[in-house]
Amino acid sequence: MRKLWNSNRAAVRKYWSEHELEDIQYKNISKSAKRSSRLDNATGEYQLRNSLQKLGEGTQHQSLTPPSSSPHSASVVTNSDISPTPYSPMSPTTTRPSKKRDRESFESSDHHAAGIQDELNQKYLLKSSNSAHSDDSLDLDETDELVAMITSVRHKDCNLWVLDDSCVTCMTDKYKEASIRALRARELKKSEPADIMMLAGTFAPWHPTPMMEKVFSKNILKKIRDSLSKKLEPIDDQDADMSILLSIRHRANNKIKEAVEALNGVKDLKLRLLFQQIVEELSAGEQGEMSEETLIANHVSPILRAFTHDPELKIFAHFPNTNSRAQTQQGVKPDRPDFKVVAGNKEVAFGEVTGPSQRNDRNKNGWDLYRLARFGTAVLNQGTEVVPLVQVVAGSGTIYRHIVKDRGVMVLAEVGVFSVPTTTIHMGALLASLPALNWLRDCIKWLDDHSESLIRSWTAADLAQLKKYVQ
Repeated sequence: MRKLWNSNRAAVRKYWSEHELEDIQYKNISKSAKRSSRLDNATGEYQLRNSLQKLGEGTQHQSLTPPSSSPHSASVVTNSDISPTPYSPMSPTTTRPSKKRDRESFESSDHHAAGIQDELNQKYLLKSSNSAHSDDSLDLDETDELVAMITSVRHKDCNLWVLDDSCVTCMTDKYKEASIRALRARELKKSEPADIMMLAGTFAPWHPTPMMEKVFSKNILKKIRDSLSKKLEPIDDQDADMSILLSIRHRANNKIKEAVEALNGVKDLKLRLLFQQIVEELSAGEQGEMSEETLIANHVSPILRAFTHDPELKIFAHFPNTNSRAQTQQGVKPDRPDFKVVAGNKEVAFGEVTGPSQRNDRNKNGWDLYRLARFGTAVLNQGTEVVPLVQVVAGSGTIYRHIVKDRGVMVLAEVGVFSVPTTTIHMGALLASLPALNWLRDCIKWLDDHSESLIRSWTAADLAQLKKYVQ
């Protein structure tokens, strides 16, 4: 094979030099033909012979045509483009030609090579000014397919979601149109997940972006958030509140035994065990940088399990490394959540966790939020009324509720925040977080009691393929 390549290299170089083409174009064809020489055994040899013949001998009768100006063309020629061959090792209907037939094909292909070269000139030999469009540029046909999915569901009644005599759903449609334009222009960013979620029908007013604020004024967004906010009930057990505060005071003085005994006034067993674990296992000083896995195992898991795990009710909290069952059942591309809650053999809640080393990575955290919205959408499509979602970034967590507000419009509404203590110093912040965590517990129990599915005439689009088109 190497001898065959060397014997024809001079002919290829002579052809390109005669037509005074750019050196970069010669290198692309040269490398592509050289890659052909590495193909395995018989198939590679046959393709290489035909490729070199079509590029070398056949083009003596074919003049080059001006390069195409198509904005989606590429400057690299692939093996399949320069050497279409009648033989395929995977095809049961073809057989490999004999060596005699190989020689005949190699010596008498001038009449066919001209057409092949013309196709090469039109498709692949472009000026470097068009090189800004890479192979992964957004295909127009695929864009049209995405837009068709995005706009497949429209609301019919403007009286279902009204604010200040204006239809909020109509405003979300305008916001969606702006996101579609950004999709076509490849201007969507992972750091601005609300624009991406809107394409899939989820409106996230707690994460405003410049695009969102062009459609909704800041005043309107504030009114929308106020109308969707949940009023969290404070802790009604004063004895538990006082006992936890006393335990925190003893732990600050490094009196661990007294701190544990002070928790005996907490009647909720799970809550008492949670704070007892924090008192006994966490240090008073800051720890070194920890991994995401350590954060989940030692700090996030005890808190979420205390409020979401109840074997008696057959409600189980999992930190799985498996695909979402709801997405798999619907036939969409499944993803793997960091945390999920299963009630009655059905997924009802999801969570994503980011470690301390990536707390400031807006792209990672923004994309995690979009992934959470995908999990929630899959469950809402099954007829569920609300899906609790949790995002933890280092030492802080946020609880959302994913709901359907109107036909084709879902809302990601913030419920509250909670602290994830990594030292005993933050025990007080966790105590202040209990109302939000109590809502999470009560919502999951409510979903377990209301397991029947609602019947809707529409389903939201799943846009798993958006990732490759987002910056």
